[in-house]
Amino acid sequence: MVCVVVGMLGLQPGCEGPAQQRSKAVRQPKIKAGFVSGDRRPTPRARRDTQPRRAPPPRPEFRLEVSSAIVRDILPFTKTRYEEHELGALFAGLRRLGDPFCAMVWKKRRWEKEVAARFVRRERLRSYRCGGCRRAFITGCWNFFIMNDRRPDRDFRLVKHLYGAAAPFDCYSVSFMQPYMMHAQLGCRRLTLLDVDWRILDGHLQLLRQVRTGRVQTVTDVERAVRRLDLGWVAYGGTMTPRARPELDWFCGDSKVKGQQQLCRTHLPAFARRFRTLKEVRFQAMALHDASFDTGREGRTKVVFMSNAIEVVYTRWWELKHLLKRAKASLVMGQKMVLIHHIAGFSGFMIYELQRHKLGVRLRTICRDRHRLRGRSRTKFMRVQSLAPGKGLSWIRIPAKTPAPEHAAYFKDHDPLEYYTHLDVLAKDRHKAPLCATLLRLHDHMAKKRASRPTTGERK
Repeated sequence: MVCVVVGMLGLQPGCEGPAQQRSKAVRQPKIKAGFVSGDRRPTPRARRDTQPRRAPPPRPEFRLEVSSAIVRDILPFTKTRYEEHELGALFAGLRRLGDPFCAMVWKKRRWEKEVAARFVRRERLRSYRCGGCRRAFITGCWNFFIMNDRRPDRDFRLVKHLYGAAAPFDCYSVSFMQPYMMHAQLGCRRLTLLDVDWRILDGHLQLLRQVRTGRVQTVTDVERAVRRLDLGWVAYGGTMTPRARPELDWFCGDSKVKGQQQLCRTHLPAFARRFRTLKEVRFQAMALHDASFDTGREGRTKVVFMSNAIEVVYTRWWELKHLLKRAKASLVMGQKMVLIHHIAGFSGFMIYELQRHKLGVRLRTICRDRHRLRGRSRTKFMRVQSLAPGKGLSWIRIPAKTPAPEHAAYFKDHDPLEYYTHLDVLAKDRHKAPLCATLLRLHDHMAKKRASRPTTGERK
């Protein structure tokens, strides 16, 4: 090729030497990734990269598990597992269909079978047509938002004294306020809110969604969050109405008990501050004996607060056997499960322990406060241990002061007014266990003594 110099423009294009080509290559401007030469607009691929990414779901997420028995009878429940994005519509539907049903149950409106059959399976309507009965918990028509356990914080404080070295715990709890006290004191890793009453779980979801935003920290914030709750048909809350006006002190119950009202003001803000330490929060709409316990390979200690749901009137003999079977199956070698039974209306409680050994699972009583019949129950009926093997406890209609002759052997060896649950019957060491109140005072005294002891630097 013949190269010609064209005036002052230099060499003809395509006639540059190697040196000129190298210098030209150096002087060429770099084209940024995602741009086409001569065009400053980004390519479609670059546009996708510059779009903001979707925010991850809030932590911890909430999930709901429902027992097959409730799914079979309560029609708005259509499956046994729900993710968080489904819960809002689910509970809204339950409130919409459940409020007319509860109004008919409490005789606030005329009974209409067609309206009731939209909420409860038609074949089971007769069983659920009651207000203050056991099945009213399942329909959400009799809801214990107001705590009738006196000073349940003492239960968790003793568990922390006895098992604090095993923290963090996997926690399971019935009722409304007690799970918040449980996490505030024990620092749970996983928290399972267990109740057969779907309205209790609905109240938990409304409150926890506010706590998860991080804007609930002080007592004032908690009071504001509580007033936003949509609750109704509250047991012992006055007139049965579809909507109640909750207040913070209202949840903790009896104001006559020393320190009872302060429980809500102390533990709810403490729970909110420790909320982010939870790795998982689950809801279980099921009876206590249907509870699902995780089989954890980590071997963390499980703590189960049962309130008075373990008593004979709520949990029958075969249901307790089913509960213990599920509990034992969830334990790995050496793992423990702590069961707490609190006496309703009183401050006494019991602590039991399940632990898996090489030879099986052992049940023992850690401590047990006296559970004596009081008031009307003391004069009308007595709950005594049946002398027939394998029957556990039974209701026996006998006068308080003149026991029947066939029970003379029982009254000779035991306090006739003492109440034993099925769990007490299975635990052979119930008479050897110390009082929980005595054990708590001892550990509180030891903790104060350790706290007042000077540190190494102060001694020097």
